[in-house]
Amino acid sequence: MTNGPLLVGLLALAGVAAATLLGLALAGFARRRSRPYLLVALALATLLARVGVAAAAMGGLLSEADHHLAEHVLDVLMAALVIAAVYTARSARGTDAAERTHEPAPDGGRAPGAGADATDDGVSERD
Repeated sequence: MTNGPLLVGLLALAGVAAATLLGLALAGFARRRSRPYLLVALALATLLARVGVAAAAMGGLLSEADHHLAEHVLDVLMAALVIAAVYTARSARGTDAAERTHEPAPDGGRAPGAGADATDDGVSERD
C-alpha cells in the first residue's frame, strides 16, 4: 500500500468527518437518552474505527489480510447496530401506542371541561 500524501490527507479528512458525525450523534443521544440514539451513535463510531484500522494498516501495524478482515467486521457491526436501532425504535413506538390506547386519561376519561363532580350524563351532582 502506497502511503502518498493524497492518501494520508484523505484519511485525515475521513477521520475529521467521522469524528464530527460521532460528536453529533453523541449530542443527539445526550439530549434524547434513548436506546435507538445510542445504537446509531455506536454505528457511527464504527466509521471512526474504520479510519483507525486504515491508519494502523498504513503505519504497518496491520497486514493487508488483517486490515481487510477488520473492515468487514466493522461493516457487519455497523449494519447490525443500525438494524437494532430501527428495531428498537419501532418496538418502542409500538409499545407507546399500545400504552396510550389502554391507559385511562388523567381526568378519568371525562369530557374536557367536565368538573370532578360531574357524572357520566354531564349533569353535575350539585344540581
